[in-house]
Amino acid sequence: MDLYVPTNAPAGEYRGTCRVMTNRGQAGEIPVNLTVWDFTLPAVPALETEFGSPAARLRAHDRQRAAKGKDAEPRDWASVETQCAHLLSEHRLNAVPPGETLRPVAQPDGSFRIPADGVRALREFVERYHVNALQIPHPSEVVKDPESERDRLRAWLAAFDIAAKELGQPHLVFYTYLRDEPNTLEDYRYVQKWGRAVREARSAVKVLVVEQTWTAPGQGGADSAWGDLYGAVDIWCPLFSLHRPESVVARQALGETVWTYTALCQGEPTPWWHIDYPLLNYRVPTWIAWRYRMRGLLYWGGLSYWGPVEDPWLQAPYYAGNGAFQQGTKGILFYGEGSLVYPSRMVGYDGVVPTIRLKALRDAIEDYDYLVLLERQGKAAEADAMMAPLAGSFFSWEKDPVAYEKARVRLADLILSRSKRR
Repeated sequence: MDLYVPTNAPAGEYRGTCRVMTNRGQAGEIPVNLTVWDFTLPAVPALETEFGSPAARLRAHDRQRAAKGKDAEPRDWASVETQCAHLLSEHRLNAVPPGETLRPVAQPDGSFRIPADGVRALREFVERYHVNALQIPHPSEVVKDPESERDRLRAWLAAFDIAAKELGQPHLVFYTYLRDEPNTLEDYRYVQKWGRAVREARSAVKVLVVEQTWTAPGQGGADSAWGDLYGAVDIWCPLFSLHRPESVVARQALGETVWTYTALCQGEPTPWWHIDYPLLNYRVPTWIAWRYRMRGLLYWGGLSYWGPVEDPWLQAPYYAGNGAFQQGTKGILFYGEGSLVYPSRMVGYDGVVPTIRLKALRDAIEDYDYLVLLERQGKAAEADAMMAPLAGSFFSWEKDPVAYEKARVRLADLILSRSKRR
């Protein structure tokens, strides 16, 4: 390609050519046109995310290969963790700090504090990687019963209140992930007990639960006989297909937050995330999230669930379903489930390589940033008007990728029109 535009290039139109090879091995050139707009997205994304870190899974993958005599383990794991954190940040996802950074230490007087060195390291990490949400260690690490040890729980949570003030990052959300997808009576009782105890402390730490905002007998694992999770949750995270607008609005009216997530192919068709579904599916959900003022996006796998395959470069990673999620078919394979990066040894360095699906997801998160910029300019109504034809719901969305590119251009023009008037 003969077109190179540095990140600090002035606004304007840039033209060049790109040399390509046809499927018959013939070389050719295509024109490349690039428009640089005269505004920048905020360094910290507006959309809160939790995708985990690929570093831990990569370490397990590399150790497994080393045990089989196929590769040596990396010598410098700190560099690998740094590379993974940079990759997450570059794609506008939250990087995950080292676990010890967020662990409060018991004090002689019964209180807890995150050491000054930990707070300093955490500040550097948050600022360097533009983090907007942090998952804290589970409170059960220091408290076995949140009711009988209420004072100890509150003392432990207070350490995060102190750290939040010392960090001076008002946008930063601290949250605890109590239990994944509570789908039994025991799970519900656990979340009810812990969630209400944490919320009663009124600390900076929010309670995130991967569950829908409504209950109904036999639906979505939430049986009304179990009661509900109201009063035990600050951040709800329903599956795409279990989003119900009316109940979401009701929770938001109480000051609670709603995120969303996808996994496998559950319920009616939504923008499922797999290799054999349209790439557009990775871009659509943030537009729908904006429609319903959802503030976060969650996904499992640490971007690097490479499943049972030996080499994810040569075989598509997959998760093997148990047949309960789609038409009763046994042995369904969900290709690409939980996997958005590749191990990078194949291309000459230690770390991970992003997929084109991760690039599409970055576009989606940037789309959300455009919409938030317009809201902050007082133009939410205009932004909504551009969003509405594309994102009807998680069950109905525009299938033409070009429509989203055209919408982004219109959003940019609207942002610039306000800037020029100033």
